[in-house]
Amino acid sequence: MNTIKIENRKLVLGKKELSLLSGEVHYWRLDPDSWGDVLDTVKEMGLEIVSTYIPWQFHEQEKKLDFTGSSSPRRDLVRFIKILEEKGLYLIVRPGPFIFSEWANKGVPDDLLPFHKNHEMFKKRSKEYIHRISQVLEPYFYTRGGPVIMIQADNEIDIWSKLYEKDLGLLNSQGIFQDFLKEKYKTIKGLNRAWKTELKDFSKANPVTSDIIDDISYKQRFLDFMHFRHFYTSRYANWVVSEYKTHVDIPVYLNAYPWLDTQNWNDFQDIADLFGIDIYPAKEFSGSVFQHRSMMDKVRFLKTFAKIPFIAEFESGLWHGIHYKFGLLPPHHYRLICFSALAAGAAGWNWYMIVGRDNWYMAPINEWGKKKNELWPVFKNIIEVFKAMDPAGCTKLTDVSVSFDYLQGTDAFHRPDNPLLHSLYESDTDYEFFDLEKKKIRKSILFYSNQQFLSRRSQRHLLEYIEQGGCAVFFQEFPHKDETFQDYNLLGIEKPHRILEPHEMEIQIGNQKCHSNTGPHFAYDRVPGEPVKARLVTPGDMYFEEDALLESEATGREYTIGYIQERSKGKIMVIGVVPTGTVVKSLLKYLKAKSYSYSETPGIVSTLFRSKGRYFLILLNNSEEPKQAVIILDQKIRFKKAFDLVKQAAVDFQKNRLNVLVDRKDGTVIQLGL
Repeated sequence: MNTIKIENRKLVLGKKELSLLSGEVHYWRLDPDSWGDVLDTVKEMGLEIVSTYIPWQFHEQEKKLDFTGSSSPRRDLVRFIKILEEKGLYLIVRPGPFIFSEWANKGVPDDLLPFHKNHEMFKKRSKEYIHRISQVLEPYFYTRGGPVIMIQADNEIDIWSKLYEKDLGLLNSQGIFQDFLKEKYKTIKGLNRAWKTELKDFSKANPVTSDIIDDISYKQRFLDFMHFRHFYTSRYANWVVSEYKTHVDIPVYLNAYPWLDTQNWNDFQDIADLFGIDIYPAKEFSGSVFQHRSMMDKVRFLKTFAKIPFIAEFESGLWHGIHYKFGLLPPHHYRLICFSALAAGAAGWNWYMIVGRDNWYMAPINEWGKKKNELWPVFKNIIEVFKAMDPAGCTKLTDVSVSFDYLQGTDAFHRPDNPLLHSLYESDTDYEFFDLEKKKIRKSILFYSNQQFLSRRSQRHLLEYIEQGGCAVFFQEFPHKDETFQDYNLLGIEKPHRILEPHEMEIQIGNQKCHSNTGPHFAYDRVPGEPVKARLVTPGDMYFEEDALLESEATGREYTIGYIQERSKGKIMVIGVVPTGTVVKSLLKYLKAKSYSYSETPGIVSTLFRSKGRYFLILLNNSEEPKQAVIILDQKIRFKKAFDLVKQAAVDFQKNRLNVLVDRKDGTVIQLGL
C-alpha cells in the first residue's frame, strides 16, 4: 500500500517528496469534452497537483447522489478523476459539506440552510453525505494506487452569526453562547465579576461583537465572543474532520480566513493533518499602505506552527462583484504576491482559480484549456522559480523576531498604525514571529509588539526567553496586566516617571546615535540598569524670533528615556520612544545583529534565504515607481555571481553589492552563487 506523510514541510508520497503547489479546476463548471485539454494545459504550466471542490448541492438530485454522470455528464466526478489520473496529475478534493465557491446555498442542499453547522439535523445529513462521498473517492486514494492525495473538510468554517444569531444565543435568546459562558465562568457571580455587570442569570448575557469601545469590561466581553467563535468553529472542525477520518486514510486538512477572530488557527492545525489560510490581496496591495506588510505577517505567523506553511486559496483571478472593487489584476501583481509569500515563508499554495469559469475572471487558463497570453507565461515562470528555490528546504537568514500573542493577533495583522511593524518594514529589517504560546520561532533579538495586557502564561514564556539568553526590546508598550486585565508585571519592567510631549531628540544607544521626533517619549528619574539617554535637539514649539533665547536654553537638555538591564543570560532593553526605521537600525547596530541583506534603496524589501549551500535573494518593490535596487549582502558570505530567475533584468554584481532594476509593484528572485 502506498503511504502519505507530511515531513519537512512537504508531502511524502511513498518515497517521493512533493511540494504542495496546486491549482483549482472545477470540473462541473466546464464542458466535460474540455476536461482533457484543460488538464493538459495545467500540466504544461508545470503543476503536478490539481484541486477541486465537490458540490453536494449539484450532485444531489431528488435526495439521490449522482457522481457517475447518470443525470448529466458534468456530474461524472469519477470520469474526471480517471482523466486526471491518465494525465499523471495528483488531486486534492474539497467535498464540503459547505464549499462556498460562488455556488448556490454555498454548496449544501436547500433543506439544510435553516440549520447552523453544530445543529444535530445538519450533522445527521452531513454524516450520510460524508460517508457516501468517501465511498466514491476511496478507490482513487493514493493509498489505493490512485491520484487523490488529500481531502479538505468543509471550507472556511464560520459561525455565520448574522444568519443564525437567535439559535446561537446572540439576539436576546438562550443558546450555545450562554452554554459556553456557563462552562467558562461556572457561576453568574464569576461572569459578573469579569464583565463588570449585575446580571441575574446567564440567559441575560449578550455578546459584544466588535472591539470599538476602549473600556475593560467591553474588551473582556468582546474577547469572550471571540473565544466563543473559536469554541464553535473548533467544535465543528473536530466533528467534520473526525467523520472524514473514519472513512479515509489520506491527510485531511482545514482552511481558514486570513484573520484570527473567527477560527483558531492553532486549534485547526491540532485537529487536522494540515492547515492553511486563504489570501486575496487587493490589486497591487492597494487596499491600504500597510496591506503588503500585513499579508506577509499572516504567512510569518502561519510558519510558526503549521506543518506546511500553506496558502489553501491564493488569489488567481477574482469572483464576480469584487472585480468592481479590485479592478483588473495585471501580470506583475501575481509576481508581487507570490514572491512576497515566499519571502514571508510560504512553502506551498493552491491557486484559486487556475482555470476560469462562471463568476470568475482573470485566471491564466480559460474554460477550453487555452492559455491567456498575458498571464500564462508569468504563472509558468513563477512555478519555475518556486521549483528552483524549493522553499520547503529554505532557511530565512535573520537574527530578528517579533512577539506574537494569539489574543492580539488581529491587532498585529490589521492595526494600520502599528509603529513597530511598520518601522521594521520601512527599514528593510526582515523578521520571524515568536509565538509566545508555542515559543516558536526563536531568534537572538525579540521586539515586543503586543499591548499592555498579556496572559500570565505568555509572560512566563517571555521571561524564559530572556533568562535563556535572548534580548527583548520594548518601546512604549510592555506587559503589566494579565488576560483578565489585572495588574501583573512578571518581567518587572519599570514604568516611566513622566511622559513628555513630542520633541526632536538625538538618542544615544550605547555607541549608536539616531534621531527621533515622532511622538511623546518616556522620562525616568532613575532606572534599574544602564540608562538610555536622549538630548533635546529643538523644543519644536518655538515659532518666533523672540523665542530664540528660550529655545537656546532648552536645546541640549538631556533625558533618560529608557534603560538596558542584564537579566540572567539575557537582557531587557526599554527605549521609551515611538519606534521608527532609523531607531530600529541604530538599535540593531548596537546589538551587532547581522545584516544578511540590506537595501540602500528606499521602498525595496529584501530577504535572503539559504538552502543546501545555495542562496536566494527575494526583492520586492511595492512602490508606485520602478527602483534601481542597490542591495548590500552579508560580507562574510563570499558570493561570486548572481542570476535573475525571473529573467527580466541584468544583475550588476560586485563584491557582495548587487544592483538590479525592479519594476513598480513587482518582484524578482536572484540566485546567488558561491
